[in-house]
Amino acid sequence: MLALGPMFAGAVPAYSGAMQVMAFSSPSDPSWRWRIVSNAGELVEESRQVFLSIAAAVDEGRARARELDLRDTSERTFPYRRGRPRGR
Repeated sequence: MLALGPMFAGAVPAYSGAMQVMAFSSPSDPSWRWRIVSNAGELVEESRQVFLSIAAAVDEGRARARELDLRDTSERTFPYRRGRPRGR
């Protein structure tokens, strides 16, 4: 198994039914915000509040995801997989 360091310690399995939380910033606004997305990449919610660090944004986003208590039932898409039908 590949050791990815403390950032990935206790990582969530590839699919757990839980929503994913990510943090982002832009060059025009260096502050951080969080987004909750489904495994299919659909936006569930985005913060209006800004944070000074990526860690603070992710922590707050995870807390909000727990408050929402939503289960992800979406189908994960694989945009780089060829469209060959199975079983042929």
